[in-house]
Amino acid sequence: MAEWTDNSPQYHDYPVEEFRDNPLIACLRPPPGSVKEAGRRLFRLPRFKESERDLDSKFRGLLPVRLTQFFVANRSHVEIFAHVQRQILAGYTLRNPLGRDGQELLHKAGFPGSRIGPLNPSTISFVTGLSGQGKSALMRAIMGALGPAVIRHSNFKGMPFTETQILYLMRNVPDQCGPKALAKAFGDHADEMLQERLYGTLFACRSMTRTDYVATLRRIVANHHVGALVLDEFQNLSLAGTVGQQELIALLVNIRDELGVPIILVGTYKAVDVLTGSASTARRLSEGGFHDLKRPMSADDEDWRVFCEIVWNYQWVRHPLDLSEDICAVLYECSQGITGILLTEFIAAQIEAIDSGAERVDADLLRKVYCRRFEPLHKIIDALRRNEEVVLNRYDDLYIKASSQLKQDQLLGRVDVMKGQMIRAQENQLGIDLSTVRERNIPLYPDRTTEELAAKVLGSSGSSSALPDVLS
Repeated sequence: MAEWTDNSPQYHDYPVEEFRDNPLIACLRPPPGSVKEAGRRLFRLPRFKESERDLDSKFRGLLPVRLTQFFVANRSHVEIFAHVQRQILAGYTLRNPLGRDGQELLHKAGFPGSRIGPLNPSTISFVTGLSGQGKSALMRAIMGALGPAVIRHSNFKGMPFTETQILYLMRNVPDQCGPKALAKAFGDHADEMLQERLYGTLFACRSMTRTDYVATLRRIVANHHVGALVLDEFQNLSLAGTVGQQELIALLVNIRDELGVPIILVGTYKAVDVLTGSASTARRLSEGGFHDLKRPMSADDEDWRVFCEIVWNYQWVRHPLDLSEDICAVLYECSQGITGILLTEFIAAQIEAIDSGAERVDADLLRKVYCRRFEPLHKIIDALRRNEEVVLNRYDDLYIKASSQLKQDQLLGRVDVMKGQMIRAQENQLGIDLSTVRERNIPLYPDRTTEELAAKVLGSSGSSSALPDVLS
């Protein structure tokens, strides 16, 4: 059985009239009962045992890379999780395959121009933020918290119900992608998740029009009860040129109008700049919600401090230090609140400490590693520190170039390779990247309970007290 597939779904009773007797909803995990529980579901923490600090250095030097899978939810993450879950539940409410409307849309799925769902169009949401701020990691965490990517039903409440449900289809916008390529990417991905050849070949015809693309996607969405379409790296839309951008946006609007399925766009501020060229376009492509993952603006930010406090526990050096005010300040100084940069620097500092025999990570070592190994990032970090608008307008391009240069460093290049392997392994578990089936590298949760950690981030003290209980 594919690890992203559930062949024996468990059905839950939802005490909501609109959700009753709907197998597409009953098979999903009920919404979290509290913000704390929501945060727990989103947590992605690496395996860690204090006894691993006693391993030989040649083995311990491989362990800090586990932190590439580190994800701790804050208030904004929980709110986006709640929003996505509500959108999916609302979409399934009107597509119950056991009801008359649901049966009708299944029969009309193959006819161009037919509409799935109600007359009101589905919604499109937009999640944005700086590169390295964890947008893709958040979406992977949300998809994992929602449930298995593919659910194979056999019976529901004692009645035969042999349907295959795809909870989400998540793809990246490739460089210079056109409407047909994007539609085909979803078709190929559906085949990979179902482990069958059903839809990918349908896009081979060169004479296909945008109407044909939408009609084929409609068949996938209707036949397999797709809960959401997630389109990551949306800033790549800027590479398509004016005509290509217009065609892709028109395709998304068609999908929104006819498929009745929530669409979630994920991209940097560069994508936002493309959309703001037209007020009507921006409105249509974010009417379901616009979520900005802002970076913390100082080392005193409570969410930042809690993030540092939790990640600092994951040290494989033999002489770990407690988190001090100086260390917390340096972590911010060398990353300016970009969590992806912080994690890479912390990983590199630990490996440096292990390889050199120093066996401790302090503020001085963090500064040393930043100055010596992260020079390609210095211009970006300085611009963030001074809030230089001219440089920040080129942030995406500078970040991509700097990331490429960092890989030339022997240590950071090794970290990048292992990071890629771990991300692909996680995506295989979620049914996102199925190009190669890989062995699971690390579990989604640590050996110890996450109750204490969730309480620290989402509990009743500090800034956490301001968290709205959006899911209770």
